[in-house]
Amino acid sequence: MNIETNDSAGRTEEVFEEMIPGMETPLGKILARNNLALVVTGSAACVRGIYSKVRNMGKLDQLFLCPVDKEVYAAGKQSDPIRHCLEEAVHTEGIEGVVIYASCLDVLTQTDFDGIIQKVENPMQIPIETLLRGPLVKRYQRPAAVIDRILERMPENRESFLPHHRSALPPLYPDFNNIAAAFRSWDRFLYLVSTGGCGSACCDTEESGADTRFRKTRLDDLQVTLGCEEVLELSIGSDCVSEGGSSAFLIGTMLTSVVGTDEEQLCESLRERGISADFLFADGFRTGPEGPAQDILQMSRMLLQPVNTDENRINILGHNPMAIGRREKIAHGIEHMEWRDFTGYFFGDGTQEEVSRASSAKLNWVVSTEGLPLARYMEEQFGIPYLAGIPIGKQAMIRWRKDVNVYMDRDDEELPERNPAAPSEEQIPILILGEPLLGISLEKAFQEEFGQFRIQRAVYAPAVSLQRFYRENLGEDTPIFFRDESDLRKLLKKQSLVVADPLYKNFIEEYAPDSRLLEIPDPGVSGMEFVDMEYQIFGKKGAAYMGKAFE
Repeated sequence: MNIETNDSAGRTEEVFEEMIPGMETPLGKILARNNLALVVTGSAACVRGIYSKVRNMGKLDQLFLCPVDKEVYAAGKQSDPIRHCLEEAVHTEGIEGVVIYASCLDVLTQTDFDGIIQKVENPMQIPIETLLRGPLVKRYQRPAAVIDRILERMPENRESFLPHHRSALPPLYPDFNNIAAAFRSWDRFLYLVSTGGCGSACCDTEESGADTRFRKTRLDDLQVTLGCEEVLELSIGSDCVSEGGSSAFLIGTMLTSVVGTDEEQLCESLRERGISADFLFADGFRTGPEGPAQDILQMSRMLLQPVNTDENRINILGHNPMAIGRREKIAHGIEHMEWRDFTGYFFGDGTQEEVSRASSAKLNWVVSTEGLPLARYMEEQFGIPYLAGIPIGKQAMIRWRKDVNVYMDRDDEELPERNPAAPSEEQIPILILGEPLLGISLEKAFQEEFGQFRIQRAVYAPAVSLQRFYRENLGEDTPIFFRDESDLRKLLKKQSLVVADPLYKNFIEEYAPDSRLLEIPDPGVSGMEFVDMEYQIFGKKGAAYMGKAFE
Protein backbone atom coordinates (compact mmCIF):
# COMPACT_ATOMS: atom_id res chain seq x y z
CA MET A 1 0.00 0.00 0.00
CA ASN A 2 1.37 3.41 -0.92
CA ILE A 3 0.69 6.14 1.59
CA GLU A 4 0.96 9.69 0.29
CA THR A 5 2.90 12.05 2.52
CA ASN A 6 3.79 15.70 2.37
CA ASP A 7 6.80 16.08 0.04
CA SER A 8 8.85 17.86 2.69
CA ALA A 9 7.85 15.62 5.61
CA GLY A 10 10.38 13.42 7.36
CA ARG A 11 13.39 15.64 6.91
CA THR A 12 15.20 18.53 8.58
CA GLU A 13 15.45 22.08 7.31
CA GLU A 14 16.59 25.55 8.29
CA VAL A 15 14.67 27.06 11.18
CA PHE A 16 14.70 30.65 10.08
CA GLU A 17 12.41 31.62 7.25
CA GLU A 18 11.69 34.87 5.45
CA MET A 19 9.62 36.83 7.97
CA ILE A 20 7.72 39.00 5.46
CA PRO A 21 5.51 36.65 3.41
CA GLY A 22 4.32 37.74 0.00
CA MET A 23 0.77 38.94 -0.40
CA GLU A 24 0.01 35.79 -2.43
CA THR A 25 0.39 33.54 0.63
CA PRO A 26 -2.80 32.67 2.57
CA LEU A 27 -1.76 35.06 5.34
CA GLY A 28 -1.01 37.84 2.88
CA LYS A 29 -4.26 37.35 0.96
CA ILE A 30 -6.32 37.69 4.15
CA LEU A 31 -4.54 40.82 5.31
CA ALA A 32 -4.73 42.42 1.86
CA ARG A 33 -8.46 42.79 2.58
CA ASN A 34 -8.58 45.77 4.96
CA ASN A 35 -12.09 44.86 6.08
CA LEU A 36 -11.15 41.37 7.34
CA ALA A 37 -10.08 40.37 10.83
CA LEU A 38 -7.49 37.64 11.36
CA VAL A 39 -8.14 35.63 14.55
CA VAL A 40 -5.13 33.50 15.45
CA THR A 41 -5.55 30.56 17.84
CA GLY A 42 -3.13 28.09 19.39
CA SER A 43 -0.31 27.91 21.92
CA ALA A 44 1.80 30.95 22.80
CA ALA A 45 4.33 29.70 20.24
CA CYS A 46 1.76 29.42 17.43
CA VAL A 47 0.35 32.86 18.11
CA ARG A 48 3.75 34.53 18.54
CA GLY A 49 4.92 33.20 15.18
CA ILE A 50 1.98 34.76 13.33
CA TYR A 51 2.21 37.98 15.35
CA SER A 52 5.81 38.49 14.21
CA LYS A 53 4.87 38.01 10.56
CA VAL A 54 1.86 40.32 10.76
CA ARG A 55 3.86 42.98 12.61
CA ASN A 56 6.48 42.94 9.87
CA MET A 57 3.71 43.38 7.30
CA GLY A 58 2.35 46.43 9.15
CA LYS A 59 -1.09 44.83 9.54
CA LEU A 60 -1.55 44.64 13.32
CA ASP A 61 -4.83 46.59 13.06
CA GLN A 62 -6.44 43.46 11.65
CA LEU A 63 -4.93 40.97 14.10
CA PHE A 64 -6.81 39.42 17.03
CA LEU A 65 -4.74 37.10 19.23
CA CYS A 66 -6.14 34.09 21.07
CA PRO A 67 -3.34 32.17 22.83
CA VAL A 68 -4.78 29.19 24.71
CA ASP A 69 -3.13 27.55 27.72
CA LYS A 70 -2.02 23.93 27.66
CA GLU A 71 -4.38 23.03 30.49
CA VAL A 72 -7.32 24.55 28.63
CA TYR A 73 -6.61 22.48 25.53
CA ALA A 74 -6.13 19.36 27.66
CA ALA A 75 -9.53 19.91 29.27
CA GLY A 76 -11.16 20.55 25.88
CA LYS A 77 -12.31 24.03 26.99
CA GLN A 78 -10.69 26.12 24.26
CA SER A 79 -14.09 27.10 22.86
CA ASP A 80 -14.68 29.86 25.44
CA PRO A 81 -11.52 31.95 24.83
CA ILE A 82 -11.88 31.48 21.06
CA ARG A 83 -15.53 32.59 21.16
CA HIS A 84 -14.65 35.68 23.23
CA CYS A 85 -11.95 36.63 20.73
CA LEU A 86 -14.34 36.19 17.81
CA GLU A 87 -16.91 38.41 19.54
CA GLU A 88 -14.29 41.13 19.99
CA ALA A 89 -13.52 40.92 16.26
CA VAL A 90 -17.10 41.06 14.99
CA HIS A 91 -17.86 44.05 17.24
CA THR A 92 -14.86 46.04 15.98
CA GLU A 93 -15.76 48.98 13.75
CA GLY A 94 -14.69 48.42 10.17
CA ILE A 95 -14.57 44.62 10.33
CA GLU A 96 -16.88 42.97 7.78
CA GLY A 97 -15.50 39.43 7.80
CA VAL A 98 -13.43 37.18 10.07
CA VAL A 99 -10.99 34.40 9.21
CA ILE A 100 -9.91 32.05 12.00
CA TYR A 101 -6.27 31.07 11.48
CA ALA A 102 -6.26 27.71 13.27
CA SER A 103 -3.10 25.95 14.46
CA CYS A 104 -1.72 22.42 14.42
CA LEU A 105 -2.90 22.09 18.00
CA ASP A 106 -6.46 22.77 16.91
CA VAL A 107 -6.09 20.06 14.27
CA LEU A 108 -4.76 17.56 16.82
CA THR A 109 -7.42 18.34 19.44
CA GLN A 110 -10.19 18.64 16.83
CA THR A 111 -11.41 22.03 17.98
CA ASP A 112 -15.08 22.37 17.01
CA PHE A 113 -14.94 25.70 15.18
CA ASP A 114 -18.39 25.24 13.61
CA GLY A 115 -19.92 24.85 17.06
CA ILE A 116 -17.99 27.83 18.41
CA ILE A 117 -19.06 30.09 15.52
CA GLN A 118 -22.74 29.20 16.08
CA LYS A 119 -22.50 30.48 19.69
CA VAL A 120 -20.82 33.80 18.83
CA GLU A 121 -22.93 36.89 19.57
CA ASN A 122 -22.90 38.30 16.06
CA PRO A 123 -25.82 40.72 15.60
CA MET A 124 -24.53 42.05 12.26
CA GLN A 125 -24.18 38.49 10.91
CA ILE A 126 -20.58 39.14 9.92
CA PRO A 127 -19.28 36.04 8.09
CA ILE A 128 -16.77 33.90 10.00
CA GLU A 129 -14.68 31.23 8.25
CA THR A 130 -12.00 28.82 9.47
CA LEU A 131 -8.69 28.12 7.77
CA LEU A 132 -6.91 25.00 9.03
CA ARG A 133 -3.22 25.52 8.38
CA GLY A 134 0.19 24.11 9.13
CA PRO A 135 2.08 20.92 8.30
CA LEU A 136 -0.60 18.61 9.71
CA VAL A 137 -3.15 19.55 7.06
CA LYS A 138 -0.97 19.96 3.98
CA ARG A 139 -1.17 16.26 3.05
CA TYR A 140 -4.90 16.39 2.35
CA GLN A 141 -5.65 20.05 1.64
CA ARG A 142 -3.78 23.05 0.32
CA PRO A 143 -4.43 26.18 2.42
CA ALA A 144 -3.64 28.37 -0.61
CA ALA A 145 -6.59 26.90 -2.51
CA VAL A 146 -8.89 26.91 0.52
CA ILE A 147 -8.27 30.59 1.28
CA ASP A 148 -9.24 31.55 -2.27
CA ARG A 149 -12.62 29.89 -1.80
CA ILE A 150 -13.05 31.55 1.60
CA LEU A 151 -12.27 35.00 0.22
CA GLU A 152 -14.84 34.52 -2.55
CA ARG A 153 -17.49 34.32 0.17
CA MET A 154 -16.23 37.43 1.98
CA PRO A 155 -17.39 41.05 1.35
CA GLU A 156 -15.36 43.06 -1.12
CA ASN A 157 -12.49 45.13 0.24
CA ARG A 158 -13.05 48.80 1.13
CA GLU A 159 -9.68 50.50 0.67
CA SER A 160 -10.78 53.79 2.23
CA PHE A 161 -11.92 52.31 5.54
CA LEU A 162 -9.57 50.75 8.09
CA PRO A 163 -10.68 48.95 11.26
CA HIS A 164 -10.27 50.88 14.51
CA HIS A 165 -8.42 48.22 16.42
CA ARG A 166 -4.99 47.99 17.95
CA SER A 167 -3.64 44.51 18.56
CA ALA A 168 -3.19 43.51 22.19
CA LEU A 169 0.17 42.85 23.80
CA PRO A 170 1.92 40.03 21.94
CA PRO A 171 2.63 36.66 23.54
CA LEU A 172 6.18 36.42 24.81
CA TYR A 173 8.59 34.31 22.81
CA PRO A 174 8.08 30.60 23.59
CA ASP A 175 10.36 28.46 25.70
CA PHE A 176 11.90 26.54 22.79
CA ASN A 177 13.09 29.77 21.16
CA ASN A 178 14.69 30.98 24.39
CA ILE A 179 16.24 27.56 25.04
CA ALA A 180 17.73 27.51 21.55
CA ALA A 181 19.14 30.99 22.11
CA ALA A 182 20.71 29.90 25.41
CA PHE A 183 22.33 26.82 23.87
CA ARG A 184 23.44 28.27 20.52
CA SER A 185 26.95 28.84 21.88
CA TRP A 186 27.36 25.21 22.95
CA ASP A 187 29.41 23.06 20.61
CA ARG A 188 26.46 20.91 19.54
CA PHE A 189 23.89 20.71 16.80
CA LEU A 190 20.39 21.91 17.80
CA TYR A 191 17.24 20.27 16.44
CA LEU A 192 13.76 21.64 17.02
CA VAL A 193 11.54 18.54 17.17
CA SER A 194 8.43 19.89 15.47
CA THR A 195 5.94 19.35 12.70
CA GLY A 196 7.70 22.17 10.87
CA GLY A 197 5.76 25.33 11.54
CA CYS A 198 7.27 26.14 14.93
CA GLY A 199 10.26 27.84 13.34
CA SER A 200 8.16 30.95 12.72
CA ALA A 201 8.11 31.52 16.48
CA CYS A 202 11.92 31.63 16.64
CA CYS A 203 14.15 34.64 16.11
CA ASP A 204 17.76 34.46 15.00
CA THR A 205 19.93 35.59 17.91
CA GLU A 206 23.23 35.01 16.15
CA GLU A 207 25.43 37.84 14.96
CA SER A 208 25.27 38.40 11.20
CA GLY A 209 27.28 35.78 9.36
CA ALA A 210 27.83 33.59 12.44
CA ASP A 211 27.94 29.83 12.04
CA THR A 212 24.71 28.12 13.03
CA ARG A 213 23.73 24.51 13.50
CA PHE A 214 20.07 25.04 14.37
CA ARG A 215 17.55 23.06 12.31
CA LYS A 216 13.99 21.80 12.64
CA THR A 217 12.23 18.61 11.71
CA ARG A 218 9.14 18.47 9.49
CA LEU A 219 6.36 15.91 9.85
CA ASP A 220 2.87 15.44 8.44
CA ASP A 221 -0.29 14.25 10.17
CA LEU A 222 0.18 10.61 9.19
CA GLN A 223 3.68 10.41 10.61
CA VAL A 224 2.50 12.02 13.84
CA THR A 225 -0.49 9.66 14.13
CA LEU A 226 1.44 6.45 13.41
CA GLY A 227 4.40 7.35 15.63
CA CYS A 228 7.18 9.65 14.59
CA GLU A 229 10.21 8.45 16.60
CA GLU A 230 11.63 6.35 13.77
CA VAL A 231 11.21 9.16 11.24
CA LEU A 232 12.82 11.64 13.65
CA GLU A 233 15.74 9.31 14.35
CA LEU A 234 16.38 8.88 10.64
CA SER A 235 16.06 12.56 9.69
CA ILE A 236 18.06 13.94 12.62
CA GLY A 237 20.67 11.19 12.53
CA SER A 238 21.26 11.50 8.80
CA ASP A 239 21.49 15.27 8.92
CA CYS A 240 23.85 15.36 11.90
CA VAL A 241 26.23 12.78 10.43
CA SER A 242 26.20 14.36 6.95
CA GLU A 243 27.15 17.71 8.47
CA GLY A 244 30.02 16.19 10.45
CA GLY A 245 28.31 16.36 13.83
CA SER A 246 28.65 13.87 16.66
CA SER A 247 26.49 15.46 19.37
CA ALA A 248 23.10 17.13 19.42
CA PHE A 249 20.48 18.75 21.59
CA LEU A 250 16.86 17.92 20.74
CA ILE A 251 14.50 20.71 21.77
CA GLY A 252 10.87 19.88 22.47
CA THR A 253 7.81 21.70 21.14
CA MET A 254 4.05 21.34 21.28
CA LEU A 255 4.48 18.12 19.27
CA THR A 256 6.55 16.32 21.90
CA SER A 257 4.36 17.59 24.73
CA VAL A 258 0.87 16.94 23.33
CA VAL A 259 1.50 13.88 21.15
CA GLY A 260 3.74 12.21 23.70
CA THR A 261 6.93 11.54 21.78
CA ASP A 262 9.26 9.06 23.50
CA GLU A 263 12.22 11.40 23.95
CA GLU A 264 14.36 8.93 25.90
CA GLN A 265 14.02 6.25 23.23
CA LEU A 266 14.74 8.77 20.48
CA CYS A 267 17.94 9.95 22.18
CA GLU A 268 18.99 6.36 22.87
CA SER A 269 18.46 5.43 19.20
CA LEU A 270 20.63 8.36 18.14
CA ARG A 271 23.34 7.30 20.59
CA GLU A 272 23.33 3.87 18.95
CA ARG A 273 24.11 5.72 15.71
CA GLY A 274 27.14 7.28 17.40
CA ILE A 275 25.48 10.64 18.13
CA SER A 276 25.59 11.93 21.70
CA ALA A 277 22.03 13.23 22.11
CA ASP A 278 20.23 14.93 25.00
CA PHE A 279 16.65 16.17 25.12
CA LEU A 280 15.85 19.69 26.33
CA PHE A 281 12.27 19.96 27.57
CA ALA A 282 10.04 22.59 25.98
CA ASP A 283 6.35 22.58 25.09
CA GLY A 284 5.70 25.89 23.31
CA PHE A 285 3.35 27.07 26.06
CA ARG A 286 5.89 28.37 28.58
CA THR A 287 7.56 31.73 28.00
CA GLY A 288 10.37 33.86 29.38
CA PRO A 289 13.46 32.53 31.19
CA GLU A 290 11.72 29.57 32.85
CA GLY A 291 12.56 27.03 30.13
CA PRO A 292 16.25 27.85 29.52
CA ALA A 293 16.93 28.17 33.26
CA GLN A 294 15.50 24.68 33.85
CA ASP A 295 17.37 23.03 30.96
CA ILE A 296 20.72 24.70 31.70
CA LEU A 297 20.42 23.53 35.30
CA GLN A 298 19.57 20.02 34.08
CA MET A 299 22.67 19.86 31.87
CA SER A 300 24.87 21.36 34.58
CA ARG A 301 23.85 18.67 37.04
CA MET A 302 24.95 16.10 34.47
CA LEU A 303 28.25 17.73 33.50
CA LEU A 304 29.67 19.60 36.47
CA GLN A 305 31.86 17.82 38.99
CA PRO A 306 34.07 19.11 41.85
CA VAL A 307 37.47 20.21 40.49
CA ASN A 308 40.38 22.33 41.65
CA THR A 309 39.66 26.05 41.72
CA ASP A 310 41.00 28.26 38.96
CA GLU A 311 41.91 31.34 41.00
CA ASN A 312 41.43 33.69 38.04
CA ARG A 313 38.21 32.32 36.53
CA ILE A 314 34.86 34.15 36.62
CA ASN A 315 31.81 32.58 34.93
CA ILE A 316 29.17 34.82 33.35
CA LEU A 317 25.72 33.24 33.83
CA GLY A 318 22.37 34.22 32.32
CA HIS A 319 23.83 35.90 29.24
CA ASN A 320 21.07 34.65 26.95
CA PRO A 321 20.55 37.20 24.13
CA MET A 322 16.79 36.74 24.63
CA ALA A 323 17.29 38.22 28.10
CA ILE A 324 19.95 40.94 27.75
CA GLY A 325 20.55 41.39 24.02
CA ARG A 326 24.05 41.51 22.54
CA ARG A 327 27.04 40.49 24.65
CA GLU A 328 28.76 43.71 23.69
CA LYS A 329 26.47 45.54 26.12
CA ILE A 330 28.35 43.97 29.05
CA ALA A 331 31.74 43.62 27.34
CA HIS A 332 33.23 46.42 29.45
CA GLY A 333 32.79 44.18 32.47
CA ILE A 334 35.03 41.57 30.83
CA GLU A 335 37.62 44.29 30.18
CA HIS A 336 37.64 45.20 33.87
CA MET A 337 38.25 41.53 34.71
CA GLU A 338 41.14 41.34 32.26
CA TRP A 339 42.73 44.50 33.69
CA ARG A 340 42.94 42.62 36.99
CA ASP A 341 44.26 39.45 35.25
CA PHE A 342 40.96 37.67 35.78
CA THR A 343 39.38 35.68 32.94
CA GLY A 344 35.66 35.92 32.19
CA TYR A 345 33.99 32.85 30.66
CA PHE A 346 30.51 32.91 29.17
CA PHE A 347 28.97 29.71 30.51
CA GLY A 348 28.24 27.27 27.69
CA ASP A 349 30.80 28.51 25.20
CA GLY A 350 32.95 25.82 23.61
CA THR A 351 33.07 22.06 23.89
CA GLN A 352 31.37 19.91 26.50
CA GLU A 353 34.75 19.45 28.21
CA GLU A 354 35.15 23.22 28.42
CA VAL A 355 31.65 23.58 29.85
CA SER A 356 32.43 20.97 32.51
CA ARG A 357 35.31 23.15 33.76
CA ALA A 358 32.85 25.83 34.86
CA SER A 359 32.86 24.32 38.36
CA SER A 360 36.48 25.47 38.73
CA ALA A 361 35.48 29.14 38.85
CA LYS A 362 36.30 31.37 41.78
CA LEU A 363 33.22 33.53 41.21
CA ASN A 364 30.00 33.61 39.17
CA TRP A 365 28.60 36.84 37.77
CA VAL A 366 24.85 36.62 37.02
CA VAL A 367 23.57 39.11 34.43
CA SER A 368 19.89 38.08 34.15
CA THR A 369 17.24 36.29 36.20
CA GLU A 370 17.72 33.21 34.03
CA GLY A 371 21.16 32.60 35.58
CA LEU A 372 20.06 32.65 39.23
CA PRO A 373 19.02 28.96 39.58
CA LEU A 374 22.40 27.79 38.22
CA ALA A 375 24.27 30.28 40.41
CA ARG A 376 22.54 28.98 43.53
CA TYR A 377 23.16 25.39 42.50
CA MET A 378 26.87 26.03 41.97
CA GLU A 379 27.09 27.84 45.28
CA GLU A 380 25.49 24.91 47.10
CA GLN A 381 27.40 22.16 45.30
CA PHE A 382 30.82 23.74 44.74
CA GLY A 383 30.94 26.68 47.13
CA ILE A 384 31.21 29.24 44.33
CA PRO A 385 29.81 32.63 45.39
CA TYR A 386 27.98 34.86 42.93
CA LEU A 387 27.26 38.51 42.21
CA ALA A 388 23.90 39.33 40.60
CA GLY A 389 23.09 42.36 38.49
CA ILE A 390 24.68 44.69 35.96
CA PRO A 391 26.50 47.70 37.45
CA ILE A 392 25.14 50.92 35.93
CA GLY A 393 26.79 54.23 36.81
CA LYS A 394 29.93 55.23 38.71
CA GLN A 395 28.60 54.28 42.13
CA ALA A 396 27.56 50.78 41.09
CA MET A 397 30.85 50.27 39.23
CA ILE A 398 32.87 51.08 42.33
CA ARG A 399 30.79 48.64 44.39
CA TRP A 400 30.96 45.93 41.72
CA ARG A 401 34.74 46.21 41.23
CA LYS A 402 35.23 46.13 45.01
CA ASP A 403 33.03 43.05 45.37
CA VAL A 404 34.81 41.23 42.52
CA ASN A 405 38.19 41.96 44.09
CA VAL A 406 37.06 40.71 47.50
CA TYR A 407 35.60 37.47 46.16
CA MET A 408 38.72 36.88 44.05
CA ASP A 409 40.98 37.46 47.11
CA ARG A 410 42.61 40.41 45.34
CA ASP A 411 41.35 43.36 47.36
CA ASP A 412 44.39 45.51 46.59
CA GLU A 413 42.93 47.91 44.02
CA GLU A 414 42.67 51.57 44.94
CA LEU A 415 39.12 52.65 44.21
CA PRO A 416 37.35 55.97 44.80
CA GLU A 417 34.98 56.29 47.73
CA ARG A 418 31.35 55.86 46.81
CA ASN A 419 29.38 59.11 46.86
CA PRO A 420 25.74 58.45 45.92
CA ALA A 421 23.60 61.39 44.84
CA ALA A 422 21.45 63.04 47.48
CA PRO A 423 17.69 62.70 47.01
CA SER A 424 16.53 65.12 44.35
CA GLU A 425 14.17 67.91 45.37
CA GLU A 426 12.01 66.98 42.39
CA GLN A 427 11.00 63.35 42.69
CA ILE A 428 9.36 62.13 39.48
CA PRO A 429 7.39 58.87 39.14
CA ILE A 430 9.42 56.35 37.14
CA LEU A 431 8.23 53.00 35.80
CA ILE A 432 10.77 50.37 34.68
CA LEU A 433 9.45 47.57 32.43
CA GLY A 434 11.58 44.62 31.40
CA GLU A 435 13.99 41.91 32.50
CA PRO A 436 13.74 41.88 36.32
CA LEU A 437 17.42 41.69 37.28
CA LEU A 438 18.23 44.51 34.86
CA GLY A 439 15.28 46.41 36.33
CA ILE A 440 16.81 46.14 39.81
CA SER A 441 20.11 47.50 38.45
CA LEU A 442 18.32 50.40 36.73
CA GLU A 443 16.45 51.24 39.92
CA LYS A 444 19.71 51.42 41.89
CA ALA A 445 21.23 53.64 39.19
CA PHE A 446 18.28 56.06 39.33
CA GLN A 447 18.73 56.25 43.10
CA GLU A 448 22.53 56.51 43.28
CA GLU A 449 23.23 58.60 40.18
CA PHE A 450 20.15 60.85 39.97
CA GLY A 451 18.65 60.82 43.46
CA GLN A 452 15.31 59.51 42.20
CA PHE A 453 13.32 57.24 44.54
CA ARG A 454 9.71 57.17 43.22
CA ILE A 455 10.32 54.03 41.20
CA GLN A 456 8.20 51.04 40.27
CA ARG A 457 9.50 47.92 38.54
CA ALA A 458 7.24 45.64 36.50
CA VAL A 459 7.59 42.73 34.12
CA TYR A 460 5.27 41.28 31.49
CA ALA A 461 4.37 37.86 32.89
CA PRO A 462 1.01 36.60 31.58
CA ALA A 463 1.55 32.99 32.69
CA VAL A 464 1.20 31.78 36.28
CA SER A 465 4.25 29.52 35.94
CA LEU A 466 6.40 32.47 34.85
CA GLN A 467 5.21 34.53 37.80
CA ARG A 468 6.08 31.64 40.10
CA PHE A 469 9.58 31.41 38.55
CA TYR A 470 10.21 35.08 39.26
CA ARG A 471 8.94 34.84 42.84
CA GLU A 472 11.07 31.80 43.59
CA ASN A 473 14.24 33.40 42.25
CA LEU A 474 13.81 37.07 43.19
CA GLY A 475 12.03 36.85 46.53
CA GLU A 476 11.37 40.29 48.00
CA ASP A 477 12.86 41.89 44.86
CA THR A 478 10.10 40.43 42.68
CA PRO A 479 8.62 43.17 40.47
CA ILE A 480 4.95 43.88 39.80
CA PHE A 481 3.43 41.57 37.19
CA PHE A 482 1.28 42.78 34.33
CA ARG A 483 -0.59 40.15 32.34
CA ASP A 484 -2.42 42.13 29.69
CA GLU A 485 -3.13 45.56 28.29
CA SER A 486 -5.53 46.38 31.13
CA ASP A 487 -2.81 45.80 33.75
CA LEU A 488 -0.34 47.84 31.71
CA ARG A 489 -2.77 50.73 31.41
CA LYS A 490 -3.08 50.90 35.22
CA LEU A 491 0.70 50.89 35.66
CA LEU A 492 1.21 53.68 33.14
CA LYS A 493 -1.14 56.13 34.85
CA LYS A 494 0.60 59.23 36.28
CA GLN A 495 4.10 58.16 35.23
CA SER A 496 6.57 60.87 34.20
CA LEU A 497 9.26 58.53 32.86
CA VAL A 498 8.87 55.01 31.48
CA VAL A 499 11.90 52.79 30.81
CA ALA A 500 10.73 50.14 28.38
CA ASP A 501 11.12 48.30 25.11
CA PRO A 502 10.23 50.40 22.02
CA LEU A 503 7.43 47.90 21.28
CA TYR A 504 5.45 49.52 24.13
CA LYS A 505 5.66 53.00 22.55
CA ASN A 506 2.11 53.05 21.18
CA PHE A 507 0.66 51.92 24.51
CA ILE A 508 2.65 54.57 26.38
CA GLU A 509 1.59 57.31 23.97
CA GLU A 510 -2.06 56.40 24.51
CA TYR A 511 -2.13 55.73 28.25
CA ALA A 512 0.65 58.07 29.46
CA PRO A 513 0.84 60.79 26.79
CA ASP A 514 2.71 63.25 29.03
CA SER A 515 5.46 60.80 30.00
CA ARG A 516 8.89 60.39 28.46
CA LEU A 517 10.11 57.03 27.14
CA LEU A 518 13.67 55.82 27.71
CA GLU A 519 14.07 52.95 25.28
CA ILE A 520 15.85 49.84 26.53
CA PRO A 521 15.07 46.71 24.50
CA ASP A 522 13.55 43.66 26.15
CA PRO A 523 14.26 40.80 23.70
CA GLY A 524 11.80 38.51 25.47
CA VAL A 525 9.07 40.82 24.18
CA SER A 526 10.44 42.15 20.89
CA GLY A 527 13.05 39.57 19.92
CA MET A 528 16.11 40.99 18.20
CA GLU A 529 14.21 43.82 16.50
CA PHE A 530 15.72 46.60 18.61
CA VAL A 531 18.90 45.13 20.14
CA ASP A 532 21.18 46.94 17.69
CA MET A 533 19.82 50.38 18.49
CA GLU A 534 22.06 52.87 20.30
CA TYR A 535 21.63 52.27 24.01
CA GLN A 536 23.84 51.36 27.00
CA ILE A 537 23.21 49.33 30.17
CA PHE A 538 26.69 49.07 31.72
CA GLY A 539 28.89 51.38 33.78
CA LYS A 540 29.27 55.11 33.24
CA LYS A 541 27.96 54.85 29.67
CA GLY A 542 24.81 53.24 31.01
CA ALA A 543 24.26 56.13 33.44
CA ALA A 544 24.96 58.65 30.66
CA TYR A 545 22.31 56.99 28.51
CA MET A 546 19.83 57.12 31.42
CA GLY A 547 20.67 60.79 31.88
CA LYS A 548 19.18 61.59 28.47
CA ALA A 549 15.76 61.14 30.07
CA PHE A 550 16.40 64.21 32.24
CA GLU A 551 17.65 66.52 29.48
